[in-house]
Amino acid sequence: MSSLCLSIVIPIYNSEKTLKPVLKAIFNSKLNCPLEIILIDDGSKSIKAVKKIMTEFSKKQIKLYRQKHLGPAVARNLGVKKAKSNIIVFVDSDVILEPDCLSQIINDFKKDKNLSALNGVYLKRPANPSFFTWYFSLFKYFQWVKSDIKDYTGFSTKIAAIKRQVFLKLGGFDKKYKDALVEDYEFGYRLRKQKYKVLVDNQVCAAHFHPSFQQCFKNYYRRVYLWLKLFGQRKQFDNATTTKSVGIANGLGFLSIITLPFALFYQTSVLLVLPFIITFSGFFILYVSFHLFVLKEKGFIWTIGAFFVSLVLTIPLGGAFVKFILLDYLGLKRLKQ
Repeated sequence: MSSLCLSIVIPIYNSEKTLKPVLKAIFNSKLNCPLEIILIDDGSKSIKAVKKIMTEFSKKQIKLYRQKHLGPAVARNLGVKKAKSNIIVFVDSDVILEPDCLSQIINDFKKDKNLSALNGVYLKRPANPSFFTWYFSLFKYFQWVKSDIKDYTGFSTKIAAIKRQVFLKLGGFDKKYKDALVEDYEFGYRLRKQKYKVLVDNQVCAAHFHPSFQQCFKNYYRRVYLWLKLFGQRKQFDNATTTKSVGIANGLGFLSIITLPFALFYQTSVLLVLPFIITFSGFFILYVSFHLFVLKEKGFIWTIGAFFVSLVLTIPLGGAFVKFILLDYLGLKRLKQ
């Protein structure tokens, strides 16, 4: 391999609105060794905007490859094949690295020669501030940083690094996943099966251009359904984000929404009101630590809003669970996927 200290692989698909700040953050990194940036265009509508952005940076360090629209899994696999460094860094095309992020990755691999892979975390602040994106950033920060996870049971490509030979040994990401949903989870589970550990370093951090509430709602439904299919094979929860407690909390929140109409219209019937009280109380208790964190960070009004967002987001999660039970567990394959 070459003397490059890092190969940064960035899959892009119609990413012209966020690519420039992503590249700018990389070039502003406090790094004292050479790196390469590999852009894999996954069949964007137009490549002109990307090429124009590239002219503002060092052409020697940025390489652009194109493919048909096959998804980020195939794009990242191609990027790793083209890479020349022993350490691959995956960065999404909407993630803004902190200045010390890349140097911290190098330090982690230097400190532990047996380290195979690592994950970074999102900052508390989003790259595109709004009420919902602040909520999402705080939620992700709470799940990763406040939980103090050091050894992740999966792998998350938002900001991650892995030794090239380990990635190739495992065969890369499964190309059957066409969207950025669970391809990194599935790869992480294979890492774990082969006894590789994934370090979580809270010093490897970045801001994220989070999706809108509508897009997040849609993505949650699709991602959770696919993750449940993986869960059906593994029968294991993760130790961050997709944990057992999060699953129970969201399940209770979803059930509280379903039972709410009965509690409102049949207030004199204890049997119809009690299910709502139990499920809503359970949801409230299991989410209280996060909402107290929001209260500390943003104040009372934001916390009220965050509580209702947390509750509403249980709808796509619950819907995905129902679909999984009907389609996969009970085997009703005639339902449309």
